Amino acid sequence: MAAGGNRCSNGAGKGHAGRTGRIEIGDEILAVDGTPIRATGAMQAYLQAKKGAPVRLELLRQNQKVTLTITPSWLRSIHRRKSYRIGFGSEPMQVEKLPERKRQPLSG
Repeated sequence: MAAGGNRCSNGAGKGHAGRTGRIEIGDEILAVDGTPIRATGAMQAYLQAKKGAPVRLELLRQNQKVTLTITPSWLRSIHRRKSYRIGFGSEPMQVEKLPERKRQPLSG
């Protein structure tokens, strides 16, 4: 995953909202409705909470910022569950450093 967001590794398939919204291979999703999105799971949760309402995607495409408005589609996933989707796949994430956890004092 690039530093700023989710890089799309495949384009939207037939029936996906991203197909009509023009999500392209190599696009990096920076934000959804103005909120930075750093993980695919966070985007999936946001789309479900919006219940199919249109979302504004801020993308980085070939070093140019692009804004698209896409209405998610209600589709079945590869796991046979239906959910709101915009139809893209993301590259595997590379974690360079995990955040440090604060140690809790032992209570006694």
